[in-house]
Amino acid sequence: MGQKNQKATPVQTREPIEIKFDLKSIWKLLNTEFKKNQEEKDKYISKAKQALKYNDDEVAKQFLQIALNKIKVSQNFLRMANRVLFLLQEVKKSTQTNVDLMQQLNVVTPILLQYAKNMQIEQSQQNINEIDRTLDDIMVQCKVMDPMMSKYDDNFQTNLTVDYMIQQLKKEEAQQLQQLQPQSMTFQQVQQQQQQQQQYKNQEQQY
Repeated sequence: MGQKNQKATPVQTREPIEIKFDLKSIWKLLNTEFKKNQEEKDKYISKAKQALKYNDDEVAKQFLQIALNKIKVSQNFLRMANRVLFLLQEVKKSTQTNVDLMQQLNVVTPILLQYAKNMQIEQSQQNINEIDRTLDDIMVQCKVMDPMMSKYDDNFQTNLTVDYMIQQLKKEEAQQLQQLQPQSMTFQQVQQQQQQQQQYKNQEQQY
């Protein structure tokens, strides 16, 4: 006799409070990754500035390329974090109004949480793609749409290039130098004024 078809193990229905807790945990993890990449971006931009002070444009460009990659990754994390936060707000409104949404979240939130917890370098991009795809599926299948989504997408579209970034850094450096010039001129003017006052006193004493 052949083996009987095994039935898929049914997904255990969880309480809404458990789903909310998972969503909040996912949001925190994604937001942490966003902040971490922002800090790394700032670090490499600072290194690029140092390289430019030594007129080493080539090294500066290499640092800025890394910074640009960090910008793109951080924007992805922030965009996904905002979408998870929107879903959390939808769940908080009412657990009865969208039964389909609750059923979907009941299944996928533990999976999303595992993806968010495993952001090692060798797995991060794959996990980011899985989280992004899953969030898309939830919103389409459950017919929920964040009215701010188009704004998120517009804000996170970046046309930055390394050449543009290096020109901006050079412009900032030039502006800082210009701001220092009036201070040195004022100091010179004060010295001149003091010398003139001293000369005037000397002349008075002669008379």
